[in-house]
Amino acid sequence: MATYRIKNADGKVVNTIIADAAFVEAHFPGLHQEVLPTAAEIAAQQAEGRKAQLVAIDSDTGMSRALRETLIEICTALSLPASHLRAREAEAVALRASLAR
Repeated sequence: MATYRIKNADGKVVNTIIADAAFVEAHFPGLHQEVLPTAAEIAAQQAEGRKAQLVAIDSDTGMSRALRETLIEICTALSLPASHLRAREAEAVALRASLAR
């Protein structure tokens, strides 16, 4: 899916749609222009995605989901059992509770 500007016979933009290339070609042959995002728009979207990952916090451990997923990957790569990660998470919960007092 991409964003396209739809033009009339005079070349004036009359609409902007999100569609796939086949649909645009079938319905607006020669009367469309794909709108490509700028580098700044791409960077902003990537930054928002990273920010959303960091904000998503696991309510039990207080870890970001991105960090938790990384720890799961490390445990898997080292062939550590899932109980190993749960034990570390329990330690994190206890530490978080003691720091909150």
